[in-house]
Amino acid sequence: MKRFLFLLALWGAAASRLSAQDFDPEVWHKWSPELRLTIDKGKWDLRFRPIDHIEPFGLGRTDIILGKTFGKLTLFSYTKVDYFRRQPAESLESPWGIGRAWTGIRADYNTSAFAGKLLVQLQGRYYWTLNDKARDHFQIVQYVRWQVTPQYHFGFLSIFLQDVPYDTPNWFLGPSLHVMSDSRLSFLLAYLPDWYAEHRYMAYLRIGYRIRL
Repeated sequence: MKRFLFLLALWGAAASRLSAQDFDPEVWHKWSPELRLTIDKGKWDLRFRPIDHIEPFGLGRTDIILGKTFGKLTLFSYTKVDYFRRQPAESLESPWGIGRAWTGIRADYNTSAFAGKLLVQLQGRYYWTLNDKARDHFQIVQYVRWQVTPQYHFGFLSIFLQDVPYDTPNWFLGPSLHVMSDSRLSFLLAYLPDWYAEHRYMAYLRIGYRIRL
């Protein structure tokens, strides 16, 4: 745990340092705690994210995700609802307002190699809006990590975001660190430049807690 706290402090210092550079980057800070319940030896997967928060937008969201596993493929029903947004909304580039809501599908394909040390995960997600305050959009997520020790996994995280109708997407791609504190508690940290926007970055932190039934 002391090593993880050191790495977390180093990650935060690097993000703050980059934010203070002369070229004045735009840094999105995203943190997302997730409670995960796996049932029937992992065949069913229920996930709840009470707060999925992004700054500097003051944007928060609640996610409810239910999935069924078929071998290496897992299919999810995915619903997410905004619960607040800092005003004035007109100051933001996005046309979306308060109270956005979506439902959608998510497909995950997971595979491994080298006796389980290399993990590759591919995700595709499509969301349909539930009101006139949002737009349909899709995401493509790719995650590759290598197990250096049972506790520490280094890799790369890619998050591609595209609205429908189409406009300029976001594609965040960069290094990541996955820390397994124990069999239940995990942390995923990443610092991701946006390859479609100069000087835009995402500092990403996900905290996961898993319960197996």
